[in-house]
Order: sequence, then structure tokens, then C-alpha cells
Amino acid sequence: GFIVFFDVSQRVGPVAISAGLAFAVLYVLFADGLPNGQSYGKRLVKTTVRDAASNAPCSSWQSFVRNFPLVILGVLDWVFIFGKRRQRLGDKLARTVVVYARR
Repeated sequence: GFIVFFDVSQRVGPVAISAGLAFAVLYVLFADGLPNGQSYGKRLVKTTVRDAASNAPCSSWQSFVRNFPLVILGVLDWVFIFGKRRQRLGDKLARTVVVYARR
């Protein structure tokens, strides 16, 4: 796939790859702000991201705050799940929790 882009055009390939990477990063940052606080993966496993205080679905801003540490720190962000409330660092910063979705 990667080589095909460069074979097609020296200009189209890098643009397509950059656009794909940009979309992937934006999805990771904002996916939990989709309806009902559920990314497509969370819909599959029937979980949702909620505001810890109000129980409202995660907003786009909370999704960004929640997932930015994951993009920067990677798996180090997950070390925090061993705390009392089992929240990642991003959850603590965004004041969110991941819970099973109600029907």
C-alpha cells in the first residue's frame, strides 16, 4: 500500500499519507466525544465515557483532554488505572470515567 502511493505520484502519495495520519490522530483525540460518549470500539464492547460528576456523556473537549496524555505518554498513561477509581491520567484530567453502557 505505502509503495503504491509513491508509484502513483510523487505528490499524491505524501498528501494521502499525511491526510490519513491526521485523520487517525484526530479520531483518537475526539472519538470519545461521539454520541453517548462512545467511540466505535466502545460501542462494540458496550462501554461509554461519562462525566464523573454529572454522568453526562463525554464532550468533545473532555475527549481531547482525556486522550491527549495517551497520545503523548502512550502506555505510561495507563499506569494510573491501578488507582482507587481505575482512571487513566487522562480520565483524571478530564474528570471522566469509563462505565458499562446502559441499554
